Amino acid sequence: MVKTISTLGTSPNGKIYKITPDGKSSVFFEPKEKYIWSLVFDKSSTLYAGTGEKGKIFKIAADGKGALMTDTDETHIMSLAVDSLGNLIAGTDPSGMVLRIDQTGKTFALFDSPMREIHSLLAAPDGGVYALGISAKAAGDRLGAGSSTSGISNATSGGESITITVDDDQSTPALSNAVVHDFAQSNSMKSRFIN
Repeated sequence: MVKTISTLGTSPNGKIYKITPDGKSSVFFEPKEKYIWSLVFDKSSTLYAGTGEKGKIFKIAADGKGALMTDTDETHIMSLAVDSLGNLIAGTDPSGMVLRIDQTGKTFALFDSPMREIHSLLAAPDGGVYALGISAKAAGDRLGAGSSTSGISNATSGGESITITVDDDQSTPALSNAVVHDFAQSNSMKSRFIN
């Protein structure tokens, strides 16, 4: 029988709790940060926590001992994923960046989106990274009613990526002024606009 232990991050008091299968909880790690925005496990069961208001990422071992992995220039690390090579992928706020962090903590900007916040990430088995971005207006309107605009991106190493802006009031995405990004193996990025 496999025992599953879940983790839960809290805000605004920034603690990560361990929840056992029988529902008992205890503090697993406390990074002394205001917000725990994102959590992800890698294949070796190491837990990563994206925090805010200082944009730090913590690496936490299975015994609950953790340390700072990287300190970004961003305010919030809103989303995390682990790619097929074991690199950490982070989505930020307020610059809307998609970052790749290797196991040494070296950080590389994969994508500088026109969105304010990278709210969700998915690392595909083929090396692609999908990111859901939220505009400044949508980020400000999240708690209220109204329409919003969001961007969807697909970034693959060595392939192409298309950013599509979708207005929630339209039934189909508008491809005008979409930005196409080419992520080359050399980690350089070229962009062109589609009109």
